[in-house]
Amino acid sequence: MHRTLARIAAAFASAAVLTLAAATAAPADPAVTPPANSVVGFNTPQSKGLFDQLAADYNAYLAGRGDTTSPRVYLWDSYVSGPLIVVPKVGGPAITRPNDEQLQKALEYNWHDTVDFVVATHGRDATAFTDHDFIQLGRSAVTWAAPTTGANAPANLTTADLIGIYTCTKQTWDQITDIPNYTGPYRVPIHAYLPQVGAETRDQFLLALGSSGVPLTPGGCVQAATPAPDEGTDPVFQDPNAVVPYNASHYVAQVYNDHGTAADAPGLLSLRNTDGYLPVSAALHQVNPGFAATRYGMQVDVVVRHSDWTSGPFNLPAVFGPGTTGGWTCVNATARADLISWGVVPVASTLCGKPA
Repeated sequence: MHRTLARIAAAFASAAVLTLAAATAAPADPAVTPPANSVVGFNTPQSKGLFDQLAADYNAYLAGRGDTTSPRVYLWDSYVSGPLIVVPKVGGPAITRPNDEQLQKALEYNWHDTVDFVVATHGRDATAFTDHDFIQLGRSAVTWAAPTTGANAPANLTTADLIGIYTCTKQTWDQITDIPNYTGPYRVPIHAYLPQVGAETRDQFLLALGSSGVPLTPGGCVQAATPAPDEGTDPVFQDPNAVVPYNASHYVAQVYNDHGTAADAPGLLSLRNTDGYLPVSAALHQVNPGFAATRYGMQVDVVVRHSDWTSGPFNLPAVFGPGTTGGWTCVNATARADLISWGVVPVASTLCGKPA
């Protein structure tokens, strides 16, 4: 019943948002509406490149085997800045495109004639629906960055420092007193930035600084500017005293693996250490697995309805399941290379493709 009500609500909502949709550049989506027998998911902005690549490579894998009947995989983008109406599959209903925070609701309140999975990077928490399975694929991490043009920020901050900066109990660099061999300039203000509300990196960073699964509430000193997540080309980062969260996997993809663009790039920002952990190994061109195992680590999952995972019409384990089920993402060399290329540390084969 709740899925039917959600679709009715979406239909009524469509008239209200069509004007906005017409005035807003649409995100990158499937070139055509996917067929009804497709496996269709919704991406997050920070995972978009990875899952678009995985979908393209999986579909090419099927074509290369001469398989013309197995369901192909397609990804729609989530949307943070405003709602848009989309028809995810041929013959299915129109729905309001979910933003990052609404992805699991989109899965819960629709059916496999519309959406089969969504991407998540926070693992199962108190907000998860009980009938969803979180299928493990890899690990990422969120860290902090500062401009290379500013010599005031240290190479390392502790979690206590970051909590102090984002709750406004430490507002000048000389209040950072727990970093060996660092003396911050006296009374020079720290300017703490956060990405826009609803951005995955913002949510994960505040969750990492919180406690007992409750995100940190930022203080009033946090700058009003809300730059796009995981890019340092915004003019606000000409500020030499800026501090901002950054997705370490996205940085790897941008810097080492040519997945960035002129705008989607670190720009003036460089990643810094947290609690002594190096977030990215420059030598290995990957997120430091040790850092990904800390409170700043993020599980890269696909979220599916439990009933679809166990007995659904499209054999989702064939795409995302463990090697014992022939799961392509967990065992195929191209898929594993895709994860690494986009900065994601693959989980152990004993965990990959299994519900968590």
